[in-house]
Amino acid sequence: MKTIAVYCGSSTGNDPIYMKQARNLGKILVDNGLNLVYGGATVGCMGCSC
Repeated sequence: MKTIAVYCGSSTGNDPIYMKQARNLGKILVDNGLNLVYGGATVGCMGCSC
C-alpha cells in the first residue's frame, strides 16, 4: 500500500487537538513513505498544513 485516503472535517472543531492530530497523522504517513490523499478543500482540517 502506497497511498492512503483520509476523510477530514471541513471544520476545525471545538478543540485545537483536532488540528494538531490532523498534522500529526499527515506527518506520520509521509515520514513512512506513504502518499496522503484528502478531501481537497482548503478549510478546516482539510486545509491543515504541516
